[in-house]
Amino acid sequence: MRTTVGKAAAPDVARLLLEYGRRSALAGGNPYRWKAYLRAAESLAGQTKPLERLIKEDRLREIPGVGDAIADTLPGSRALGRIRRSRK
Repeated sequence: MRTTVGKAAAPDVARLLLEYGRRSALAGGNPYRWKAYLRAAESLAGQTKPLERLIKEDRLREIPGVGDAIADTLPGSRALGRIRRSRK
């Protein structure tokens, strides 16, 4: 069964962003990008509002550390664990 990120809990998405940021850092990726993923993961981990509602209301950018690139990535991601990697 496939799910969208919006139906996932914020801590689950935070773990994915954290993993992606760490892997990007280990692979020698852009330091600004992987640090942004780590900051967004930290903010999402403590998020108390339902992620689905924030996506529906287009309020992801209100979360500290979530900028345009990350906010645009989350709603379209399918099956947790598949965050767009086209931004190398």
